[in-house]
Parts: sequence; C-alpha cells; structure tokens
Amino acid sequence: MANLTADDVTVTVGLGDNDRMVLGNKVIFANIAYGDGIDDYPAGGIPLPSIGHFDLYHAIRYAPAVVVIATGLLYTVDITNHKLYIWDLAGGAEYAGAPAATSVELMIVGQ
Repeated sequence: MANLTADDVTVTVGLGDNDRMVLGNKVIFANIAYGDGIDDYPAGGIPLPSIGHFDLYHAIRYAPAVVVIATGLLYTVDITNHKLYIWDLAGGAEYAGAPAATSVELMIVGQ
C-alpha cells in the first residue's frame, strides 16, 4: 500500500485557540486527524501539511510530546522534518501498519 502523505492529514485549529502569545510565539491547540485504514504509516513519520494549516506564518518552534493512554501511542512533532512521529509504547518501537481514522490534539508553539 501507499504511505500516508501530508494530503492525508487534516489540521483543525479551534476558534479562540490561536490567540495566545508566549515570548513572541503563538500557542495553538490543533486537532490533527490522519489515517484511513488503507495507507501505511511511513517510516520516520507522517509528513504534516504546510505551516499555514496551523495558523502560523514561519515555523513550529515547539510541540510537547503527547501520550494517549487508551491507545498506548506517543505522539511527537519532528520540527526539523515537519512530520508527526508516532511511537508504539507497548511494542517499544516506531508505529507500523495502516492506522484507522484517528485524531490527536497537540499544543503547537510557533510563529
């Protein structure tokens, strides 16, 4: 199967969630939806859509890791490569396979 691409990712920034500023950076809460049960998670992470989808203009500066206890997955944003990286805590390795439709809410700090 094909790998998930940035076109397979939907970013939703909630109204009123993008008006916080910390030391000159925007703090937003973005819901990132991905997966269709067919396309595979690519090694090294899922490419994220362009920075404008996050209501930012320049770059993501920081995004803390998020653990979803119910699924046992750890989500991190690879800022350098602009990818969503998923780690399977139960298996102790990078996620593998074709994820079903899933979403995660992340805090994103950027400009």
